[in-house]
Amino acid sequence: MKTTATTTQPDTPAESKPLVELRNLSIEFHSRNKIAKAVNSISLEVYQGETLAILGESGSGKSATALAIMGLLPKPGGVISGGEICFEGKNLVKWTEAERRNLYGDSLSIIFQDPLSALNPVLTVGYQIGEALRKRKNLSKKETKKRVIELMNLVRIPDAETRYKQYPYQFSGGMQQRVMIALALALNPKLLIADEPTTALDVTVQAQIMRLLKDLQTNNHMGLILISHDLGVVAENADRVAVMYAGHIVETGDVQTVFQNPAHPYTIGLMNSIPSDAQTGGRLKSIEGLPPNLAEPPSGCAFHPRCSMATNLCRERQPALEEIAPGHKSACHFAKDVLNHGIS
Repeated sequence: MKTTATTTQPDTPAESKPLVELRNLSIEFHSRNKIAKAVNSISLEVYQGETLAILGESGSGKSATALAIMGLLPKPGGVISGGEICFEGKNLVKWTEAERRNLYGDSLSIIFQDPLSALNPVLTVGYQIGEALRKRKNLSKKETKKRVIELMNLVRIPDAETRYKQYPYQFSGGMQQRVMIALALALNPKLLIADEPTTALDVTVQAQIMRLLKDLQTNNHMGLILISHDLGVVAENADRVAVMYAGHIVETGDVQTVFQNPAHPYTIGLMNSIPSDAQTGGRLKSIEGLPPNLAEPPSGCAFHPRCSMATNLCRERQPALEEIAPGHKSACHFAKDVLNHGIS
């Protein structure tokens, strides 16, 4: 399946430095008896003004990566077991919680995928959006209210003056997500992470939310990490994409190259699972099998139990993420064959 992307790649000259860079990052979740390796030595970078999409099934490590960047891995249990998270050249893994807390809001911010569980049900939305402004900017009550109403208008919440005093349950799902965006943007962050920001919304509201995020990103020139399993949302909004499977990055590149010329069997499986206009009444294609147990991952390539191209080499050796064309990388022993001929 070929999918046409409509985004324009921002300028990332060779001499420019990433806003955030992950270097061989590994994340584990420890339980009483087992250790689940949620993320395995991944490396990524995001530049100012760029949208990087992290794509994959549930359990692939997308949200764990986002939480690690934000310093919000659940405790006890979630640990960064290796690698670095560099923001503007500073390795945040070595920072204390108090030091990292100073970055929240004006440097790093996140939109969670479930706004109703992220918002406090007993506090008004105006109070919640304004909390960071009161604590970090030392604004007066009057100044805070004025700025919060500006933010609510910015994210196109109608009748902001009245809705400022309302509670989350009085908002629809789409409006709750707009409240989360306003909260995340209150201090003009340099990097915004959007973790499945449109999952529970209908298609029309999805488009509105993504258009809003794109406009705000353009105006503020912030970096955006878009975490999603929705290929359509990624194709329309991302500049570059990283495909994750079982805690590994299996393919990266600019979104148009990866979607039009995938070089990993898992990426092709994701593409083929999207219904097309040509299908009339047939069964949807799916990737056979289930993602692996991260506490007991398979040997070699993590995807080999579900891959029709798997050989003994795949079962025995984990493929490295290697460049197969300028800016296009794949972690498959047969990446060039997949790129040139697809999979049967």
